[in-house]
Amino acid sequence: MTDLLTRKTRLSIKTPYTARGREIIAEVQTWGLELREKGRRFRMPISWGAIYHRAAEIAADKAQAERIAKRKARKGGAS
Repeated sequence: MTDLLTRKTRLSIKTPYTARGREIIAEVQTWGLELREKGRRFRMPISWGAIYHRAAEIAADKAQAERIAKRKARKGGAS
């Protein structure tokens, strides 16, 4: 298994998403990710903790929406 802490080459991932007509590039770092538009120098860093926190928020919102939909389906079917 590759240990990212001792990695000598830069790991860049071209995402299928675009911003303002440019592809988004994600460069993996030991502390997190650096996002940038292809052909631009401006980078936006994000830590692994922030990524995890945002994913947890999205999962909680999705679970809440499913609970609300089930509750509405039960109320609509019972009347």
